[in-house]
Formats: sequence, C-alpha cells, structure tokens
Amino acid sequence: MSQRMNKDIEKVQHLLFLWMCHYDKINYDTIKRYCEYLNIQFNLQITEHPAWTLFLPLFYAGNVDYCGSKSFKVTEPMMISHKRRHLFINKQPSIDGCKSCVPPFIAVRALRIVN
Repeated sequence: MSQRMNKDIEKVQHLLFLWMCHYDKINYDTIKRYCEYLNIQFNLQITEHPAWTLFLPLFYAGNVDYCGSKSFKVTEPMMISHKRRHLFINKQPSIDGCKSCVPPFIAVRALRIVN
C-alpha cells in the first residue's frame, strides 16, 4: 500500500472516529455501511470489507469499545499521569466542529514505564 493511500486511510479513520463521537452506541451494520460510504466518497478503492480496513484498527487500538449486541462506542477519554509525564488516550473532539482535534490514536510524549 502506498504512503499516500495510508495517509488517506488515516484521514478517513479520523472522520469515522469523529462521526462515532456523536453517538452513544452504534450498531456494527451501521458502521459497515458508513465505511462503505467513506470508501466510495474518498475513492480509497478498498475492494473487500472496507470496515475491516477503516474501523477494525480503531477497535484493535482501543479507541472503540464493544458494548454487546453488535454495538460499539468510542472509548472514554482518560489521562494517565506520573510526575511530569502524561499519557492522553482518546482526547475527545472539540465542540466547534472538530477543526483542531487531534487524531484518535494514542500519543505519548516523554512517557517512561517504571516498575
């Protein structure tokens, strides 16, 4: 897969995440249909199962939780802090249209795990 295609997929995953933030729970069939729509709209040319490429990485990374009954929701945001080091997970999009929102992937800066 080309680097440009990866960037496009990351952009669409971000849009999928933002869309999911507006709902409490979403049925997997609805997510699949939305992934198919995004695949067409952004000409990603994913030939089989767009949800596997767009949605499942969000789920595997812990950005989305399974709620039972084929439903999913965005994982609650959290911060883990130790002294002057912080780990933010799932920073929610801003209310002003999500223009300044950080992508939903885990971002770590100067984090050191201490046993």
